[in-house]
Amino acid sequence: EALAGPYDAMLIDLRMPVVDGLEMLRELRRQRPSCPVVMMTGSVRSATSGALLTEGAYAVLMKPFEAAELLEVFRRVEAGQGTSIRFVPPIS
Repeated sequence: EALAGPYDAMLIDLRMPVVDGLEMLRELRRQRPSCPVVMMTGSVRSATSGALLTEGAYAVLMKPFEAAELLEVFRRVEAGQGTSIRFVPPIS
């Protein structure tokens, strides 16, 4: 149901109570290949981020992140800057 709406981009958590974020990303890539998907995760494993990027995530934000980081990612999405942003570590 969540995939039915007209979205310009999506922000998805890797861990959700009903649906696995990676599976949702895969389904989005199948149904809406041009919709940018930004993933967020609390996992600090680079393998997790790498897998998300390999599956087609536009960017991976590490939680916790600042609102400014999220806004910057979506500014790049809006500007059509392709996949120039790949992994966004949290601000220290």
